[in-house]
Amino acid sequence: MGSLVSESKTKAIITCKRLPSKINYEMALTINGTKLEVVPSVKLLGLEIDSELSFIPMSRTYVQSCHSESEY
Repeated sequence: MGSLVSESKTKAIITCKRLPSKINYEMALTINGTKLEVVPSVKLLGLEIDSELSFIPMSRTYVQSCHSESEY
């Protein structure tokens, strides 16, 4: 039986509101021996979630999208 998680598509995000500058993006998180890439933000069901759980990157994307659409 195959794995329920696709190791090649899975990314890791570490959430930390207090000291985001202290996040070690080089840490080794693995699934079935495959090292996961630790990233500062991930997209999940259309929402961009950052390591501070602030949704600021997603908000910026929406604002930029609204500005570009209003120029037409």
